Amino acid sequence: QQTEGVVDLNGTLEKVVLRMESSAQNADPVTATPTGIQELDEVTMGGQAGDFIVIGARPSMGEMAFCQTIAYHILEKFQNLSIQFYSMEMPAEQIVQYFLAMRARVSLQAIMLVLSTILFKFKVIHFMDYLSKNLNARKKYYQQGN
Repeated sequence: QQTEGVVDLNGTLEKVVLRMESSAQNADPVTATPTGIQELDEVTMGGQAGDFIVIGARPSMGEMAFCQTIAYHILEKFQNLSIQFYSMEMPAEQIVQYFLAMRARVSLQAIMLVLSTILFKFKVIHFMDYLSKNLNARKKYYQQGN
């Protein structure tokens, strides 16, 4: 008789009940890794150990935003752990931009606007400094010629 892969139902049931009791005592419906999406966590009790979850849908349905939300909340809850995030749609720089926007709780467009405004101001100040130095140098030159 083959017993490999066979699980003792009583032992498993005991583990499940203990985890549920612990969750109830903590007033937290999530017994494992939270997704950060309350409705999903209430139904699934969070991502459970050994879960392999694949997210897929038609293009532009929000899969990437959904996955980034989950990844962000995992990073927030378990700050001493790391995650691996795979995307076949976006380069790492773009993923980090979205995490930055989520952390700042500001739209990516607002961040880009502020950065472009700062960059514009820096360029204007740099140009004014350049003109000032060049005009002063020319002024000295003309004064020397007089």
